[in-house]
Amino acid sequence: MKNITESTRQEPTETEVWELRLYVAGQTPRSLEAFEKDYRESLKH
Repeated sequence: MKNITESTRQEPTETEVWELRLYVAGQTPRSLEAFEKDYRESLKH
């Protein structure tokens, strides 16, 4: 049996960009601050 990623894998291009985000369960002051900072950074682009 072939793995799906083996049969559909393509080489990345120079213009390919991956934006990864980590989401956490719960709202702690620290996590809210991190999300706010990330949001402000996303507005700059």
